[in-house]
Amino acid sequence: MPEDGAVPDSGAGGTEEASAGGGPVNAESGGAPVIDVGAVRTEAVENDTVELATRPPAEGDAADQAGEALSEGGHGGDWRAVVRLTYTSASRENGALVVGAEGEYLHDEGGYALHAADFTLLTPVLGAAPDSGDGFERTPAAGDEVLAELAPGDARPFSLRFPDAPERPSEEAVQMVEYTTPAEVWGHSTGGDYTPGRVCVVDDADGGWHDLPLFEYTDYPCG
Repeated sequence: MPEDGAVPDSGAGGTEEASAGGGPVNAESGGAPVIDVGAVRTEAVENDTVELATRPPAEGDAADQAGEALSEGGHGGDWRAVVRLTYTSASRENGALVVGAEGEYLHDEGGYALHAADFTLLTPVLGAAPDSGDGFERTPAAGDEVLAELAPGDARPFSLRFPDAPERPSEEAVQMVEYTTPAEVWGHSTGGDYTPGRVCVVDDADGGWHDLPLFEYTDYPCG
């Protein structure tokens, strides 16, 4: 595995880097990506879990059906989870929100790096004007280091710290932790894919996570 977050030269066509600092490690094998990707989804699959899933390229009618399935959501059909992030705790410490989590790489070849720069806390802004953005105040996770280098069959714990994280603006308003999907994974550009990568946070003085049910539309996973 690489040190200090480096993505090693594959020896077969260069390296792959993500816009947010994370992403595939050893992206290529024998001149081809270790995963043949036609589309990517990064979304909540449980109230405390986000998965990055891929599906292979399709052609002709199969491509049209794949596009329809992509727009309809879900991991059915040829979708296969490759990276899983499971959040385990959220608590306040000296003004910071500290979130515990675990990362898993589910493919049997290559690896995946998670960086602090990949994660953001979203806090709803009550009464935000329609032209003021998407209605969230964004707080980046502290640091720019590698949080976890994920290898096949090996779950790695990591933690996120959001300094001076805003309090929830109301009892009903729910904050979210967002994982930013790399701009390119295994040679595939993710710009047109469904990648909200969000779970909802209810920080607990006892360090507990939340028990909010997963909402159907996982760009706002607790509705």
